[in-house]
Amino acid sequence: MSAFETITFRLEDRVDGVEITPDTIGFTRFNRFNKEVEDFIKGGSREVKLDEVHVAVEEGSYKLRLVLPVLLAQLVQPDVQRLEAENNLDGMNPTRRTIVKSWQRQARKHSDFKISIESPEKAFRSITISNKTDYHRKSEDLWVETERYLTGRIQDMGGKTSANVHLEVKGLPKLLKLDSSEEYLRNQTENMLYHDVQVRVLAEQNIQTRELRKVRLIEFAGKPPSYDEAELNALIKKGTKAWADVENATQWVAEQRGEEYGA
Repeated sequence: MSAFETITFRLEDRVDGVEITPDTIGFTRFNRFNKEVEDFIKGGSREVKLDEVHVAVEEGSYKLRLVLPVLLAQLVQPDVQRLEAENNLDGMNPTRRTIVKSWQRQARKHSDFKISIESPEKAFRSITISNKTDYHRKSEDLWVETERYLTGRIQDMGGKTSANVHLEVKGLPKLLKLDSSEEYLRNQTENMLYHDVQVRVLAEQNIQTRELRKVRLIEFAGKPPSYDEAELNALIKKGTKAWADVENATQWVAEQRGEEYGA
């Protein structure tokens, strides 16, 4: 039996229509992916030394070929086999789980992005992380019904086959679709298209990721809360001037209350 085993990590992607290869990969991307592979192998352990790991960069998109001592390879293989057997990340080394989730998020944003982990010696079956895979923890499958207010800008209203509203919410990567009814949308007298609004919705929310799904519009709840920035700055200036002679505001408040400061 050989004292070494081989594991390859293949990165596939395109930048401005150009396939990533050893010749085209950007330096930042090169460093980030190599560090992710290093952390995946080490599993977050400072005790694991990689001095005996030999690396080759090969053609085929951008591929790292790692020759590892067999004892180190056997630390990595169970987690890869877990990915191969099921989509569940529970029980996986936390560092490797974090890296897999990061790769999965990138794949969902960029359809060309793929990560493959392979064993030339067939110690495990190859796995690929892409926009078609769904590696996650079981806890991420828990959804609860919630009613909440959202603020955003309406980008579309109506729908040919079903009535809905598309809301652009700051911080979300894509428009949020709110199901509604033709009658409710037809009865709106104010033009809200391309305006900032506050809405009340009923939805299912993931207790782990906070993601919303099956979002249904209850009502338009008016314009979002706002403030006059000039007025706020004027109040701040006025307050700063009024407190200018107070060296310790906390002590002053305590004294006005008849309390001993620092007690």
